[in-house]
Amino acid sequence: MSRKHRLTILFVFILLAFSTGLFSALEVEVEVISCNGEVSYRLAEQSAWEFLKVGDRLRIGTEIRTEESCGAELNLGNVFVKLDPGTHLVIKKLERSENMLRIELNLASGAIWSKVAKILGNLVFYEVITPTAVAGVEGTLFGTSYRSEYTEILVAEGLVKVRDNFGREILMSAKEKVKVTVEGIFRLRFGEEDQEAVEQMRRWGLGKEKNQNYPPEEGTAANEAKSEKGQQKMVPGKGDSK
Repeated sequence: MSRKHRLTILFVFILLAFSTGLFSALEVEVEVISCNGEVSYRLAEQSAWEFLKVGDRLRIGTEIRTEESCGAELNLGNVFVKLDPGTHLVIKKLERSENMLRIELNLASGAIWSKVAKILGNLVFYEVITPTAVAGVEGTLFGTSYRSEYTEILVAEGLVKVRDNFGREILMSAKEKVKVTVEGIFRLRFGEEDQEAVEQMRRWGLGKEKNQNYPPEEGTAANEAKSEKGQQKMVPGKGDSK
């Protein structure tokens, strides 16, 4: 073999090795971190449904379906998603380019909670898409549900931009709730049940941040304290009722 051919083969080998390392660095893994009851998934519409289990790794195009009284939790590059019973979710996009993480989920039915954890040196573009709305977020905690041809969005922390099918947008902040139908976006009254849901989301989100060794944000469920009997109680934060 001539020296020229050896150099060509060596160059191709180095190029392939570099390309493989580059693409592997851009991969975003979806890990199943919790699974309760019968939860099924499939990689494409033509494939058969299989039972989901903790530790499974999922990829783009995966459909997940939870049965009644069953649920699951996912970690998408430190974006945590909790699926309620009776939920049908599709992973539409998972991309990482330089310092940007892009995730799109399609919520066909049911309800999910989303927690975007702190990711040092990275920006997060995260959207939850339903048949009537798109909820976009950067660094926040919120719940999305789609049932009976309308979407409800409840924000626990941060900001969420909501867009309807006509392209109209509103910006939501903590303790705000909207309903999105085929006719548009409607603000809803924030009631006692919503307050309870917000506190539950905050406790859940705080647990995910603790597991990832991220410091909790001020004014969130980090204000939980233990009573003298060892039971947890909520200490009102800024803006909460006492």
